Amino acid sequence: MPEKTHAEAKTKLPLHELIRRINAKAKKEVIKRASEVDNSYVIRRPCGVFSIDLNTGGGLPAGTMVEIVGPEGAGKNLLSDLYLAETQRIFGDDFKCFVLTSEYKYDKLRARQNGVKVALSDEEIDTLEEAQGAAFTAEERADLRSQVGEFYLIEDGQAETLL
Repeated sequence: MPEKTHAEAKTKLPLHELIRRINAKAKKEVIKRASEVDNSYVIRRPCGVFSIDLNTGGGLPAGTMVEIVGPEGAGKNLLSDLYLAETQRIFGDDFKCFVLTSEYKYDKLRARQNGVKVALSDEEIDTLEEAQGAAFTAEERADLRSQVGEFYLIEDGQAETLL
């Protein structure tokens, strides 16, 4: 009987032995039975747009990183802003968020127009006043400085590096 090649021998391993070897090589249990893994995606966060929430099974998974990709002009920023605004509405001051942008800076003014309560800096407010040619009232400036919850921006780099 001819001897089996290494590749052929590997494919004939019982599944449990293959899993044991992979986990041993990784020095941790990277392969588990599905029934042994907690499903952290049970809780979903809606964006407030019925058709999107319906098609995403109630919204995006809570407590995890979500990446929204697509061609330019597809509405990625609008969609992410809708989710952020709805999550701020639901959680108020308990809202915590990290937004990572790799192609350009996060447009806080547009985000505010989309319902996100993110604070503008005094420098941004001054620039906005200069561009409009009119000063804001103290109340308007206070509103532009206001924010709901904690909001962090991660910018300046390529997505692969930032992640």
